[in-house]
Amino acid sequence: MYYEFGFPKDTFFSVKEQQDPDPEFTTLKFPNPEEGHKVLTLSFKTADEHGSTFIIANDPDADRIQIAEKQKDGQWRVFSGNEMGALMTWWIWMNWTKVPM
Repeated sequence: MYYEFGFPKDTFFSVKEQQDPDPEFTTLKFPNPEEGHKVLTLSFKTADEHGSTFIIANDPDADRIQIAEKQKDGQWRVFSGNEMGALMTWWIWMNWTKVPM
C-alpha cells in the first residue's frame, strides 16, 4: 500500500519481534499502544536503528493506534489521543479546503 502512495521502498520498517501474530504477546506485558513509552520500547529501538523520526504503532487487533515523533533533543514524544485527534482534524481540514467545490 505504501508504494501505491509513492513512498520509497525503504521508508517503512516493522518491528521484527512483533511483525508476526503472537497470541501470547511475548514481547509485551500489556499490548495496548495507549500505554505510551513502556510499550513502544522495541519501536523506539527499531526506529533509531533505521534513522526514523516517526512511529505509527497499533495493537494486535488494530483497533488502537499510537504515534510518536523524535524530537531535536533525541527524545521520543508520544502523542496523546487528544493530540492525535487534533492532528488528524487539522490535516483533514487543510486538505479538504484545497479541493475545489
